[in-house]
Amino acid sequence: MKKLLLTDLDDTLLCTDKSISEGNRRAIEEMLAAGHYFAICTGRSLTGGMKVAKQLELNRKHCYLICYQGNLIYDLYEQKVLYEHFMDASEAVALMKMLSEADIYNHTYHRGELLIPRETEEFRNYRGISGDDYKVFASVDDLKSEQLYKVISIDYQNPTRLQKFCDEHQAYLDARFHYFFSSPYFLEFIGLDSGKGVGGLKLADLLGVDQGDVIACGDERNDISMIEAAGLGVCMCNGHEEVKAHADYITNNDNNHDGMKEVIDRFILMK
Repeated sequence: MKKLLLTDLDDTLLCTDKSISEGNRRAIEEMLAAGHYFAICTGRSLTGGMKVAKQLELNRKHCYLICYQGNLIYDLYEQKVLYEHFMDASEAVALMKMLSEADIYNHTYHRGELLIPRETEEFRNYRGISGDDYKVFASVDDLKSEQLYKVISIDYQNPTRLQKFCDEHQAYLDARFHYFFSSPYFLEFIGLDSGKGVGGLKLADLLGVDQGDVIACGDERNDISMIEAAGLGVCMCNGHEEVKAHADYITNNDNNHDGMKEVIDRFILMK
């Protein structure tokens, strides 16, 4: 049976220095040669995800990109979008206003570009990582007519404020969004009907792969939904303790020492 491997990028597939180990690279080559499917599942934008895929030489048959926390699926070989899902724009705008009132920087994504309120230090640091095109919006209310994938809030100086915001507005947020930390400094929000798990299972359905043949690997809290949704959920041994609690398997090797190869060899190639 063909299997589908879903993997996060940072601290899962990639080493800490953002490279990929030779062992992981060879294992991916071997699983693709055997006819299995491989998908990057990331919070990055389509542009950012495609850039990494190209660097990893994954623009090939049976390779896919799930980005914006599960809200867009892209066929890296055919170079076409297979699926898109958007937030309720009015809810997203209301959330952005709440974050701004709490003096927390936030922005959103629309069709491959960042929509930002102003150029700040948080924005410049974030864009230094993502490299995405951007546009400054005149009024957040103008975004109600846009198709938005996600909202992200950022605090590099005092990230505990992000958790405080969640705690103070928990009932409101729980009723409207999935929200999670994708790093200690990034708090992200998506619709209740979306997530990496939803995107991963949507791709499995498009490919005709049974849920039981889906393997999902991650390390951070935004990976929990796909780890729970997959037939086999894997957390890297270097992952967050909360993520490990949801996993069926925890790797022996970390992201810097062929952790992905361990998963591919054991559960896909059956070595």
